[in-house]
Amino acid sequence: GPARKSWLASPLPLTWRIHRSSFPFLRETPQPRPSLKKPCYINRIEILLNRVSMFKTIFVHGMAANAESWNGVEKDTTINALSNVNAVTLQGHSDPWFSSFDLSNDQHKPQITMDEYVASVVNQFPSPAGSDDVVLVGHSMGGFVISEIAVRHPNRVRALIYIAAMLPSNGDSISSLANGFGTTPWDVINEFKAYPSALSALVKQPEGPMAFNFTPNSQFDAIPKTYIFTAKDRIIPPASQRRMTSLASSLKEINMSTGHLPQFEDKNTLSNLLSQSISRL
Repeated sequence: GPARKSWLASPLPLTWRIHRSSFPFLRETPQPRPSLKKPCYINRIEILLNRVSMFKTIFVHGMAANAESWNGVEKDTTINALSNVNAVTLQGHSDPWFSSFDLSNDQHKPQITMDEYVASVVNQFPSPAGSDDVVLVGHSMGGFVISEIAVRHPNRVRALIYIAAMLPSNGDSISSLANGFGTTPWDVINEFKAYPSALSALVKQPEGPMAFNFTPNSQFDAIPKTYIFTAKDRIIPPASQRRMTSLASSLKEINMSTGHLPQFEDKNTLSNLLSQSISRL
């Protein structure tokens, strides 16, 4: 008779159709859904990148000094991980103190104004302009300069950090504050003699900005401020530091047991204190 057809060659009845769920080996392996959660290290990197793009920290040196007077504090890796960092040299602070036989330093001083001091720093502000996108750190006379910048550009300044610095009140000038400190030449020598690199970096101090009078405003008063006191300071004595800060608003105090140059005397502690202060902004 006719050959029998294999059942495999014939279409199966509807009732015989094989359902994959009846045979585990025929089931499709479910594919995992892509995770929407980012690895923690990516989140941390993005946070750091956002912070870096958020604001810039600018270091402003003191009287008869330049950017080298920070002794590399501005290069601290932790500080640089928290924001963009720059140390400026104010206009007119390029002539070495001992560049001639005239050691009195009464000649060859460039006649720079406070406007040019301010421009030296503002030219380093981030571009395009943002809001609260700059942290200013001032040492010694640099405190006066960053205060004036904050008065003129309050919407740009996120915070002010003073290190053994001038913190002016209404009507103060650099000269009037310096005269009130009672500092003698021997005090300056005693502060600098232990740090030859700081002594050799001294430059001639422009006379022009010295008589400029400070006039604060309510916006300056509201800007967060941190003052790092130096307990053994001979140039701006602790009593003078306390007097200036007692008249300031929105101020947080930090203490160091150093002289006027903590960036040389205790660089690591100063860097840590700055990074902690910046990280809280």
